[in-house]
Amino acid sequence: MTHSYNPKNQGVPPVISVIKIDPVPGQGVVATGLFIPNGKVLGGASRHYGDGREFDPNFAPENTRVSYFIDYENGIVIARQNPSADTVGQVRTGTPKMSAAQLPDGTVLINYDAADPLAPGPAGDAGWRVRGQTIVTPGVDGALVSGVATDFPSMETYQYLPDGKTRILHQDDSGDHIGLGPLVHLPFRHEYGDYQWDLQGFPRENNPEQVYGPHPPGIEGITDFGSADSPPTVKGAA
Repeated sequence: MTHSYNPKNQGVPPVISVIKIDPVPGQGVVATGLFIPNGKVLGGASRHYGDGREFDPNFAPENTRVSYFIDYENGIVIARQNPSADTVGQVRTGTPKMSAAQLPDGTVLINYDAADPLAPGPAGDAGWRVRGQTIVTPGVDGALVSGVATDFPSMETYQYLPDGKTRILHQDDSGDHIGLGPLVHLPFRHEYGDYQWDLQGFPRENNPEQVYGPHPPGIEGITDFGSADSPPTVKGAA
């Protein structure tokens, strides 16, 4: 998971971050991938390579911009941001800001904030970043997912159960297939699932709303992801 094999990435590795949670046996793995369906998109002065694919319940982590995997069986969450590459040969990997919280029933909340390292600096500062908040709630019949996300890129979430079955929890098409998504759609947001209801279980901090993109409510005691060599444990977990 720490390597890049796609030729466009020129061997530049992804950035991996990890956090420990309380296991919830029987829930398997819940995987979320944020990907660009276009082969290329406008990314400032140059065109940037996307992932060039449709929804895929068996997506490979490298075929995303950002992905995160909640392994309920082993009590760990792994996040990955892949390199960004453009058509003039630049390749660079950004470091996403990832954090998580967990309720006693096993519900996991993940904050993510990832910028394209090849995009002009002012764009990221103004809010042109991939960011949002995902809430995954375990259940007897399988997990449910809700959250808030930018209107770009596309997003998909699946649950891989211990018995080998795959459940589709969420598929959200960015709506852009002409390569203008970062410019046109990235500043805006939308909610999905029972987000406002699920959010009520988490103690909130007061913080101001930002003009562009989703600025998820602050969660008290939320814990930042760390390195795979010494991953932190989410606050309150055993």
